[in-house]
Amino acid sequence: MPDQTHKRSAPYLSPTKVTPPPASPFEIPRRAILDRLSATQNRRVVLVHAPAGFGKTTVMTQMRARAQEMGAATAWLTLDAGDNDISRFLAGFAAAVESLQPKGGRRPPRPQRNAELTRWILDRIAEVERPVVLFFDDCEALHNPVVIGSIANGIEIMAPQAHIVIGSRTMPDIGLARLRARGALSEIDVASLRFTPQEADDFLTHRRGVALGAEQVRRLHRSTEGWATALWLASLVLERRTDADSFLAEFSGSNTAIANYLAEDVLAALAEPLRDFLLRCAVLEELNAHLCRTVTGCDNSLDLLHELERQHLFLVPLDEHGETYRFHGLFRDFLLNQLQRRMPDELTALHRAAAQAYLDAGRPIPAIRHALRAQDAGMATSLLGAHVDELLAQGRLRLLADCIAQLPAEVLAAQPRLRMILAWSLTFTRGPAEAFKLVAELDHRLLPDESAAHLLALRPMLLAMMDRIDEAHRLGVQALPQIPETHAFARTMLCQALTQTSIILGLHEDARLYVDEARRTQPDVRSRFALGLAESAEALLDLMGGRLRQATARMKLATQTDSDERPRERTGNALAAIQMAEVLYEADHCDEAQRLLEVNTPLLQDLGLPDALISSHVILSRIADENGDTDRALEWLGALEAAGHRLGLARAVASARLERARLRLGHGDVSGCAEQLATAETAYDWSAAAHCWFVANDTLTPTIGRLRWMLHSGAAVKALPRIREELATAEQQQRGRRALKLRILLGEALHADGQTKMALRNLARARQIAKAEGFVRTFIEEGAGVQALLQQLDQNLDAAADPDGATAEPAPSAAAAAAAAALSDPLTPKELQVLSLLAQGYSNITMAERLFVSESTVRTHLRSINLKLHAGNRTQAIAIARKLGLIG
Repeated sequence: MPDQTHKRSAPYLSPTKVTPPPASPFEIPRRAILDRLSATQNRRVVLVHAPAGFGKTTVMTQMRARAQEMGAATAWLTLDAGDNDISRFLAGFAAAVESLQPKGGRRPPRPQRNAELTRWILDRIAEVERPVVLFFDDCEALHNPVVIGSIANGIEIMAPQAHIVIGSRTMPDIGLARLRARGALSEIDVASLRFTPQEADDFLTHRRGVALGAEQVRRLHRSTEGWATALWLASLVLERRTDADSFLAEFSGSNTAIANYLAEDVLAALAEPLRDFLLRCAVLEELNAHLCRTVTGCDNSLDLLHELERQHLFLVPLDEHGETYRFHGLFRDFLLNQLQRRMPDELTALHRAAAQAYLDAGRPIPAIRHALRAQDAGMATSLLGAHVDELLAQGRLRLLADCIAQLPAEVLAAQPRLRMILAWSLTFTRGPAEAFKLVAELDHRLLPDESAAHLLALRPMLLAMMDRIDEAHRLGVQALPQIPETHAFARTMLCQALTQTSIILGLHEDARLYVDEARRTQPDVRSRFALGLAESAEALLDLMGGRLRQATARMKLATQTDSDERPRERTGNALAAIQMAEVLYEADHCDEAQRLLEVNTPLLQDLGLPDALISSHVILSRIADENGDTDRALEWLGALEAAGHRLGLARAVASARLERARLRLGHGDVSGCAEQLATAETAYDWSAAAHCWFVANDTLTPTIGRLRWMLHSGAAVKALPRIREELATAEQQQRGRRALKLRILLGEALHADGQTKMALRNLARARQIAKAEGFVRTFIEEGAGVQALLQQLDQNLDAAADPDGATAEPAPSAAAAAAAAALSDPLTPKELQVLSLLAQGYSNITMAERLFVSESTVRTHLRSINLKLHAGNRTQAIAIARKLGLIG
């Protein structure tokens, strides 16, 4: 890919990140590596896992060459600490993926929002009409759960022709156990990467030209245990010495201490100018003539770099022109240690010089890092102050948080603006708890105007994110009059926080006033952030009020793309996308909802936004269970519970258990449901939250969970008065979605009590309400019992409409169910219902209405029926079904 394209799209990325390094001088012979790859080429993920010095990257470059020989398209991304910034990671990934497209081909413009960029990447991969292999090297640099979660989630949802090769010194937290269990993971570890005796002999005698006998090679292989770097280091010493036997007698090359000894032996053999040049350059993570000249003062820096390369002194070229290099990781660690020992007084000056060199090159980020390593707080503070707006515009919140946090406490205390920026950055990278600790003791009256405004807005927002709703609302109401309109960002953010707390506290007229205030404060139509959050807030009120169509319209407006949107606005859009997924799910557009959630959930999973966290995981769990993947459904709930514990969100923990209870009940585990309900009821103080309108817990409540359990455990009669009471309360409070759910449960309870006519009348009313607004999933979630009642309702309506008294075909008989179960891949009860309606000549639309599902769900069932019956079309399916006795 041309460098200029890469730099234009992501100016803070190095072009070398998307190209693999040149072949290593200790490359494993091709035949051997191909043998190792033969068993891995069809796996979804290949993990190359080994400490430094075992040739991890070399193996990956050989795998890439092999994949290309086999006709696969490949993309490479070398990761570093900067990729813990999700925006930078996605930009680098996108740049790498662009290389998959044919040169000269038309490419859709790359979007700016993180969620949309993720979707763009997935779409570009899916467009490639041949196998795709993506290489992520140096994954040990990642520690941000959002980035790691994005990779883990991408593995699950990428196009089927895509494979991923991950190189890491540590075990990445990407769901390895799940991948192993599914047979989707192949691992190349230290044992696989060790040189065999034959490979060691080939490397030493043929590639390095060291004059050793067969027995000497065997001794060296034993002492190094096949460690590639140790063999390389040993060869460097042996080519300078004639007493190989004495060297081998003393040598053990299986650990870093020996590697350091060898490196020191090599270093001692260098001329003093070259040795000093090496040591001073060790402060640099990359080496080129300009950087080395500024740091060392050597005008012939490029010549010295070429001399080091000629002597095979651990330089790894980063370009094809021999102008940019880096040190081998182990050797750089050794050099830094030697620099600290030999030139301790020069370290600060060297880092300052490096900072200036990067500034001269227009690269403020490494300049800031070197200023911090120099422990020059003044220089670091000055650089941060000068470039903070630029970094904010690029969405580099994690970088800002990491850099500002390294300033001494006394320096940070004297820089209120940087302290506020650190708090905002922590809020959207590490969650609200850490940010709240930073600002808890600050007094806005002692801060400059802008910083004071930010503090007044930030505290209520953080409290709301931590589920401390009453406290957040009280503090926010007090703070709003104190923030002048001239500080538009802080005032808008506070209005958004007050909107959310007002919704939750049931102060809906107040919520609308705060929405209007946010719109007025941010009149610029390009600010999709403020408008999006305002529309999504109104949509939440509509959704809980049972106005699904209006909620959907508002959410579409809230999630519209704006090309002028600033990168720092992306978190709000991911939140709106999750809310959009919830309204799509309710209307049974599960595929669209799933796509939105899979892309956006990783972006918010560590921020502590309780309702978004709960809704996204619960809906993904329900969709997985609907698709027959119960294990995956349970994994989503386990992830939600773990996140709740990690973030201190008791409601998230309790919600995971409530949903697990519903899932177990749906699979017939009544006692398991009761167990989960009991733990959910004690994990959170639900009584204190009884007045709260939590969108994620609108219908996911202990009360509804307990009532549902009673219906399925023979206590429907006892549940009836409680259901009526809860329904009356929900209708009085105008909580339309909750009332709809309770009315469905009421119908089930009445039917269980033998009041069939009353049950059908209640369900008819519920379906009338739902049909007007487009609610579908709220019926489907209640399982086969409700579906059977709806079918009975349809039969009664058909009988009333038919003058001859004819009725629709009843539910499949026991004989039909038994015949269906006898198939090698049995039909489900739902598929039997679809098959019965199909035989009566109903269209897809009519079947969808009768079964109260979406038309796309009917099509899915029909495809499954054809596959299971080995039918080529509907007519054949009906004929085969009749022959098998599935239908009359």
